[in-house]
Amino acid sequence: MPETRGWPRFLPRLGAEIDVVFGEPITHRVRPLLNRYAASSAGLTTTISPPPDYVGEPDVLRQARIEIAALLREEVAALGRRVQAKGPGAASAGQ
Repeated sequence: MPETRGWPRFLPRLGAEIDVVFGEPITHRVRPLLNRYAASSAGLTTTISPPPDYVGEPDVLRQARIEIAALLREEVAALGRRVQAKGPGAASAGQ
């Protein structure tokens, strides 16, 4: 939604056409990264500040978060490219 739009900015306007697209499951790519993150944080006794600070976070956890975020960005971008390649209205046409 446009940043300049007033409340409720998070909802489309009545009558607007929207497409919701679900991509292929990526569990097989995400699960190993999540498992590594969980294993790295097991037994961690330091207090980690809530985002965005992460003060005191070990480098191994930081790297795991970076890899997970990169994978998710990559997959969302790939889905966007596939939808865009199909053309306008492709999602609502069931293509």
